[in-house]
Amino acid sequence: LAQTLAGSAAVALENAKLYSTARQHAEQMRVVNQIGRDISGILDVEALLVQVGRRLEMAFGYYHANLGLIGAAEVMFPARFDERRQIMLPELRLALSGPGLVAWVARQSRARYVGDVHADPDYLPDPLLPATVSEAVVPLVAPDRTLGVLDIQSDQPHQWGPEAAATLEAIGGQVAVAIDNARLFAEARQRAAEVSALLATTLAVTSTMELDARLQAIAE
Repeated sequence: LAQTLAGSAAVALENAKLYSTARQHAEQMRVVNQIGRDISGILDVEALLVQVGRRLEMAFGYYHANLGLIGAAEVMFPARFDERRQIMLPELRLALSGPGLVAWVARQSRARYVGDVHADPDYLPDPLLPATVSEAVVPLVAPDRTLGVLDIQSDQPHQWGPEAAATLEAIGGQVAVAIDNARLFAEARQRAAEVSALLATTLAVTSTMELDARLQAIAE
């Protein structure tokens, strides 16, 4: 009887663990899908970066979540207000050739998951984030280039299991597509503005030439 009860308890415990894992996975996928819907209509790249960072902090309780874009020689994180800690985080620029996990991921286009930042020589401390214990940095990869990075920091150690990594990489893929779309829209809008300006100039010149021709005809 004791063995039967012990066996039943072990099965029940295993089932509870499986249920908890499945429920956590379902919640992570729900958040991924929700973020995808939230950002699909955002055409301002900086607003998109800030929105995703806030959403990740709220949904998963991360200590810090930030997204930066790769420029010519640096990764730029826009300034934003940290609602949980009620502080303003200034714009941050990190050299691509410099130290740190962010620069490494931006150069290599490969994710890094660090369970204990104090044991990793590539970790670059931030005085505004003193409670960071573990960090995950995921590249935002478009079909032809790396656009930026997703930087997640936790005040708990060893937070980056397979499920968490898969979730962050799925979100990174969605964000990369959204950034690409926003940039394409901005480029199309700029081209449309240039064409409109050229057309207006052409019409103005044509009208002036026609007026000159009419005046000449009258004078003759």
